[in-house]
Amino acid sequence: MFVRNAKAPDGAWISINSRPIRDGKKRSLGGVAVFQDITERKKAEQEIVEISGREQRRIGQDLHDGLCQTLLAAQFSSRVMKEKLRQRQTGEVLECLKEIQGYLSQSLAQADVIARGLYPVELESHGLLSALIELARNYSRMYRVDVRWQGPRTLRVSDPVLSTHLYRIAQEAVSNAIKGGKARHVGLRLVQNKRAIQLTVTDDGCGISPNPSRHGMGMTLMAYRAHLISARLTFHRQKSGGTRVTCSVGGKST
Repeated sequence: MFVRNAKAPDGAWISINSRPIRDGKKRSLGGVAVFQDITERKKAEQEIVEISGREQRRIGQDLHDGLCQTLLAAQFSSRVMKEKLRQRQTGEVLECLKEIQGYLSQSLAQADVIARGLYPVELESHGLLSALIELARNYSRMYRVDVRWQGPRTLRVSDPVLSTHLYRIAQEAVSNAIKGGKARHVGLRLVQNKRAIQLTVTDDGCGISPNPSRHGMGMTLMAYRAHLISARLTFHRQKSGGTRVTCSVGGKST
């Protein structure tokens, strides 16, 4: 048996699965080949590679803009404190210590948000609802933006795969609203009835671009995750400003 993938001149990808046909004496009588269009699979694989790179860049940016800057400020304050100690200025040394303590507290909070973004412990231990509420709280604390949970306080999604993808879609939508949309207020909501689950993220930022070519990898990532769970994902530019992202699973979208 021989299997190979080949790219056609028009850009399509073809999987070729061939094997020889032999008689009872193992003499070759010919062969058979099966051709399968795997273009969509190849596109998905490429998107995953791009998404992985984008996630790494985003984590690096979060570390650089948040945690590293706070630690740099703490380092500067420690140098000032060292000089004050040398000059025996006790009162000012105490002020430096308070500053350093504040910077370290901020650093711990920022590191905690980044770690929870990579591995949402709350999602695994207490479920999707608790993880989304914590997501809103952590983003508010880290970026000093009003990220508010607007959904019910009792809701259970038993499917762990569905929960993970909905959480990541919400995480990406909130991140896009804050970093790309420059929003100051973000609303996060998850509702469920007998037929459907609907996740909604709204913001008061600059709004989604009407030009699809300007949409970033974040939207591609959300669309890919939505596809994996057979969900309907929509992006709507609101008349009052900002964007509404809706992801509906099962039933009819509202």
